[in-house]
Amino acid sequence: MKRKLFVFMLSFVVISCASAGKPQTAKLKSNFANISAKIQKDRSYINVLMKERVGKTGYYYIISTSGIIVAHPQVSLIGADYSKLSFTQEILNNKNGCTSYIVFEKEITIIYEPLNVGEILCLTIQSNELSDEGAICRKSTFGQSIR
Repeated sequence: MKRKLFVFMLSFVVISCASAGKPQTAKLKSNFANISAKIQKDRSYINVLMKERVGKTGYYYIISTSGIIVAHPQVSLIGADYSKLSFTQEILNNKNGCTSYIVFEKEITIIYEPLNVGEILCLTIQSNELSDEGAICRKSTFGQSIR
C-alpha cells in the first residue's frame, strides 16, 4: 500500500515539474527590455543572442522595419526580404505584440517589439512550448484573423 502511494506521488511531481518548466508568453515578452538594453550597450551581443534557444524550437532574430532579415540563427536568411509575408506585414504594422499562425499543422507564436528606430526584435517558438500556448497573441492564418 505504501509503495503504490509513493509511485503515485512521484509521478505527480514529475508531471508538475514538466509543466512548470514552460515559459509564459508575457514573461518572455518582459525579457525583451533586458535583451534590448544589452544590444544597445554592445551590438556584438547579437552574436550571442543568435545562439540562444528558448525551449526546443524557440529562437531570436531581428528584422528591419522594411522587412529585411538583419540577424538570424540561420545565417543564409540574413538579407532576405520577408516584407511580403503576412506574419511579417503584421509585425511591421504593429511593431509591438505577438501573433500566432499555423505552418505545416504546427502553431507558431512570434513575440516582437522594436529594438530601435529601424529594427524589430522577434522570438519565434512553437506555441505548444509555451505554458499559455500563446493565448494572449492574435491568431492568424496567413494574414486572415481566426480569433
